Amino acid sequence: MAESKTAKSVESLESAVSQHAAAIQQSRSKLAQVKLRLVAIKGALTFLKLAKSARRFVDGTIVWRPGGILISATAIAGIGVTLFRSPADGIVVGIVTAVAMVFILLYPSDATATETVERLNAEQVELRLMTPELAASHRKIKAVWRSASYKLKSEREVLEREQIAASHKHRRKVLLAENWKALRSVEFESFLARVFTELGYFVENTKVTGDQGIDLVVAYRGKRIAIQVKGYLNSVSNGAVQEAHTGMSYYNCDAAAVVTNSRFTPSAIDLASKIGCTLVDEDLLPQVILGKVDLWSLCFEGNA
Repeated sequence: MAESKTAKSVESLESAVSQHAAAIQQSRSKLAQVKLRLVAIKGALTFLKLAKSARRFVDGTIVWRPGGILISATAIAGIGVTLFRSPADGIVVGIVTAVAMVFILLYPSDATATETVERLNAEQVELRLMTPELAASHRKIKAVWRSASYKLKSEREVLEREQIAASHKHRRKVLLAENWKALRSVEFESFLARVFTELGYFVENTKVTGDQGIDLVVAYRGKRIAIQVKGYLNSVSNGAVQEAHTGMSYYNCDAAAVVTNSRFTPSAIDLASKIGCTLVDEDLLPQVILGKVDLWSLCFEGNA
């Protein structure tokens, strides 16, 4: 079976949604990288600002910067010994302080630090200008993804309905292909019960004896239809029409019908037209089985 237009649309939309989802992930990742880089730049600038202030202070009080490192390390080591009451802990604190002061006072050099600050400031400005554009692009991609996802959902629902309809259509064709013309009595009743069930009617079988001329009662759209079933070889006479009309009241139905796999006599057709009984013969029944003609419409609207 050739792939339907809706199925192709669903396949295309699934591919588009997948591509949009990947684009969203890439956009989100890029935006996150920019924000993380801005945080890193802010941290680096803060450190360099601190280093610049510390160097200015040391240069104003001590001629030799390494001397400032030694003094700071010794002082903090002494504080460490006092706090922890352990020479070893004080030494560790002093070493850590010395390393930190090396980076604050000596590394990077003043010229490199100044150059780095200028470079980071320029990069920060560029990234801050880029962030709104990236955020806007991210929102646009998400909007396109949402639209495609919504359309995909709708197309999937349409495809599901088409598939259900196709399965019903197939089952109706299978029913039509059965040798229903050769069915008699209960066999034909059973066949029609399957047909109307497939068509969406609620089907009620009447008792075999004392059924007041009604073999099936089918309900649809809030209406009940009493059906006289005639699996005949010969033409069906007006007696069946009379029985269907009588049984309609007995079963509290809204309409009566006679369905046969044969034909109706002229008198049966004439009587049915006068008392409002719907007739379905061997020529009309295939259309009913396929759902092209609706029994409910025939009974209550007078047309298919």
